[in-house]
Amino acid sequence: MLRHVARTLPALAILLLFSHLIVAKSRIKVIKLAVTNPTTETRLAEDIVVSVPDLKRVAPDFRASDIVVTTSDASTLEEDARTLQAIELPSQADDLDGDQKLDEIAFQIDLQPNQTRIVTIAYGDPPTIQRLRSDYPNRTQAKFTMKFDGLAWESELTAWRIYFDKRNAIDVWGKRRPGLYLEMFGAPEYVYHWESPLGSTFAAYPSASGCIIWAPWDCGCPDSCCWLSGFWPSCGLAPPPGLSCSIRSVRTSRPAASPKCWGWTLSCGGKCCATTSM
Repeated sequence: MLRHVARTLPALAILLLFSHLIVAKSRIKVIKLAVTNPTTETRLAEDIVVSVPDLKRVAPDFRASDIVVTTSDASTLEEDARTLQAIELPSQADDLDGDQKLDEIAFQIDLQPNQTRIVTIAYGDPPTIQRLRSDYPNRTQAKFTMKFDGLAWESELTAWRIYFDKRNAIDVWGKRRPGLYLEMFGAPEYVYHWESPLGSTFAAYPSASGCIIWAPWDCGCPDSCCWLSGFWPSCGLAPPPGLSCSIRSVRTSRPAASPKCWGWTLSCGGKCCATTSM
């Protein structure tokens, strides 16, 4: 994932401030970002995430709830000023911690090798923005049900689910036919393990850990546990007595969910620890 904003914040802040000032008296204001692909590979539908607090630092009146994100092939502000036509990018604003405040803006953009594209975030008068903004179909989904043994999430091409029990694993459901199917998978009497024209489960990692498998480690703290990307077989997990999940966002480019567990007992120490996903 390219997080261009985070990597080039000083230069970007100057660009944002300049762009904000030149339209300060308009009912619709704009913030401009320069998004760069520093690699020699084409990056299609590259995920871009922008922090709302970062945007508010250069535009204090910025409201993430009403925005339109557009781009063109312009690579500088001068080229962008001469551009007559822009492309709207489906975007979403997410509250990631449930505090009723939007934390991030997410969108996707195509980038050629070493290409820089100017991205415009328009905000301001809500009725005007709502008339300008297109209706984006959902392309992701998330669902929490114990029929999945925990939390499941999906794009149109792949679905995943995490086991909240001693299996301590995430497995993958590959799709032959693009679409969103979690509601169907979670329906009574539907057996999602079976081979289907839609696809099937083709990978599970019950006894390893890494980028998609997490494991506990007794770090010696009296009231807490640490988490490793390595697996210690002697430190297994028993099913937690308490488990809940909040689906924060299911929209255009990414789902956001927050599972919480409590009273989890580590077999290597016999103590309980409360865990919350980040």
